[in-house]
Amino acid sequence: MRFLKEKKLAELRGDIDSDGYYCITLIVDGVWCKRSYGHGYNASSGVSVLIGMSTQKIVFIGIRNKVCLICSAIANRQMERKDPVCWKNWSGPSTAMESDAVVEGLLYLENVHHIRCTRLVGDGDANTIAKCKERVPYGGRILKVECANHAVRRYGRAIQKLQGNTSRFSGQTGLLHAIQYEIGRTLVACSNTLIWNATNNPAETYMSQLCKISGGKRINFSKAGGFNRRANIAVLAFQNPAQQYHGKAYKMIANKSPSTPLNKFLLTRRNKYLKRLQRKKLFPNIKKFRPKQNTGDCNYGDSVEKPDMPTEIFESMTENLLSKLKVQNNSDVEFETRGQTTSERWRYERSLRLSSSFFKEVACRKASTPCSKLVKRIVNYMVQSFPPQR
Repeated sequence: MRFLKEKKLAELRGDIDSDGYYCITLIVDGVWCKRSYGHGYNASSGVSVLIGMSTQKIVFIGIRNKVCLICSAIANRQMERKDPVCWKNWSGPSTAMESDAVVEGLLYLENVHHIRCTRLVGDGDANTIAKCKERVPYGGRILKVECANHAVRRYGRAIQKLQGNTSRFSGQTGLLHAIQYEIGRTLVACSNTLIWNATNNPAETYMSQLCKISGGKRINFSKAGGFNRRANIAVLAFQNPAQQYHGKAYKMIANKSPSTPLNKFLLTRRNKYLKRLQRKKLFPNIKKFRPKQNTGDCNYGDSVEKPDMPTEIFESMTENLLSKLKVQNNSDVEFETRGQTTSERWRYERSLRLSSSFFKEVACRKASTPCSKLVKRIVNYMVQSFPPQR
């Protein structure tokens, strides 16, 4: 089904080459079964994923295993031969798993589904494009689109390395030349595709699903097909959020619709997932990371103790706030705020009031506990979540 959608969207865009192949954009990435920490590139298994840019669905995964525990046990006469399935399908280095699986996926899409990839979005940490040009018939026409997130991260790491050893530069000129060189190497060199602002976030989402299912890469599941099964389960979790794949699997295995307890479980999961998506759209900046800034302490900076405002100004601001809280016509407010979070009037009126979310903390606060942090948290929450609209 996902291949048909990709073909249909390519046909609507007119992305069909002279040979009659449907041309699509793919997001690719690879992951190992263990963490490398930047130096240990000797994982026993790895998986590469190919995701269609238009449908955001996985079109191919390739798994590579260097070890098969069952075959090793049979060879060492530790168990009887029962014609088992051998999971070992790779004997090369672990660093070449990603590019080899991506090439396999491109050849599969071309030969089986009549699809060609003309744009490849990736992080640039493997020689995928070089292998595609070498082994894929149309590899010379594939455009490598650099992931914007990884390009900026590489630039940041390069600047950190320069900052860690500035003594090797002769004055400010040498340091400026080094910074300009890193900008040209990490950003300018791929600026022709960085202007698209494309990222491989969907592939990273799949990797996070796989990491969660495989125990955070802390347990070795790559000896007898365990990594393969978990990689396929991660595909189901990625394609069907909120664990909705359980219902389809039940129907395929049992040849009947899911029972009532399973339907209730899936409905609950789906409602939570939809509410979470809705909340992210309404309040996109609640949990946004903000780097901690050195703003000084109580003696200097933004956190110094300031004198109270004059009594006249305080009373004037109090009267102004109370006037905003007064409602002239209750029926109009009730009618305009029925949608609650979808109503701009509801958001504005709530931004002026202390909601029940903080009532318990205010009511149960001990007299000996300073209230400054609680007040700042309430004010910041109200400003970020319910900015005044008028």
